[in-house]
Amino acid sequence: MFIKNKMPRENYFDEHGGADSCGLCGLINTSGGKVSMRDNIAMATQMEQNRGNGLGGGFAIYDNNLFEDNLKGCYVLQFFLMDGLNYKKVKRYLTSIPDIKIIYDEEIPTKKVPGISPPGLHRFFIKLNTENEQNIISDLVMKINKGAERIEDAWVFSSGKNMLTFKGVGYPSQIAEFFRIEELYPEVQAATAHSRFPTNTPGWWGGSHPFTLLDWSVIHNGEISSYGTNKRYLESSGYVCNLGTDTEVLVYLFDLLVRKHEIPIEIVSHALSPPFWDEINRMSEKEKRFYTALRQTYSSALVNGPWTIIIGFSGKLIPNGNFDSDEYGLGIFSDRIKLRPAIVAKKNGIVYFSSEESAISSITSLDNIIGVEAGRPIIATTKGYTLNLEEKDELNLS
Repeated sequence: MFIKNKMPRENYFDEHGGADSCGLCGLINTSGGKVSMRDNIAMATQMEQNRGNGLGGGFAIYDNNLFEDNLKGCYVLQFFLMDGLNYKKVKRYLTSIPDIKIIYDEEIPTKKVPGISPPGLHRFFIKLNTENEQNIISDLVMKINKGAERIEDAWVFSSGKNMLTFKGVGYPSQIAEFFRIEELYPEVQAATAHSRFPTNTPGWWGGSHPFTLLDWSVIHNGEISSYGTNKRYLESSGYVCNLGTDTEVLVYLFDLLVRKHEIPIEIVSHALSPPFWDEINRMSEKEKRFYTALRQTYSSALVNGPWTIIIGFSGKLIPNGNFDSDEYGLGIFSDRIKLRPAIVAKKNGIVYFSSEESAISSITSLDNIIGVEAGRPIIATTKGYTLNLEEKDELNLS
């Protein structure tokens, strides 16, 4: 069921999270070129029968040329809507906000696909007359998804610049066909895909992956047992977690710690998945001071449980100077024991991320496989920045 105020929820999930056994994949061109959406879809399709059950599939794509020139630089708010009345309510609400100007709006292009029963799908291209764009968009998404202005049956499922999310109830191959992804966006700079296998939470359109905010996108395999603690921590900073899945806290944690607290993304990964105390005690004095301070300061951001995620982002969300505003990146992160699979490979300037080796080998030979170590991220961007992709990089603790 899609209706927000009647969405199926499980009491267990309110404080404890839910388990998944999902398929993750992504690819990015680190030399400034493109990657094929046919390849991305093929990777997800390869996993969908053993890492999915048809209750969720989705994609996130990043590129500087997704739209016509007059729409470049717009935030694209993509909505799940129940009917035309909700479209009118949403448009009226957006129009009422002084700093927002609607440049264009349209139904999201789709085609009929057997087995896919979608809600209404609409998107608004907006620009803001303010320097505080990201906070306004973030707060707006929270308000709408909570039901502001009696917009009770509308969800924002994508809200970035130069990025789009496509997701729903179905296998990834069905979702790709439904949204005409390969037809409309044959090549992009970076992309991810997810095949969902919900075990403790409902399969519904808003609960499918990726989960996004601004240009952040997260796909996730696993179970977050610290969901209640993470949720309360985020809500103390103004975030609203009401999408009915533990993955939502991950995208908000990255937004809070990287964008608002201005912590480098590679450091944030160690806040979410820090070393155990006995490991810290065996470190050098410099490392010991660093990780002790990190664990004490961000104890409520620690993400417990078995999990692997692939995160997508753009340079304008990274405040530490590593990335330009027209640069995009993907990173793969895991829990401190690596209880969920993760693999990375590279070939001809393209970096492949996946939960399964077979997903990558289905589209290319595996010339160079990089192991993903527990609690140690691998990051690659479209302008050649890499972390832990070659030899072991030293973490800058200064």
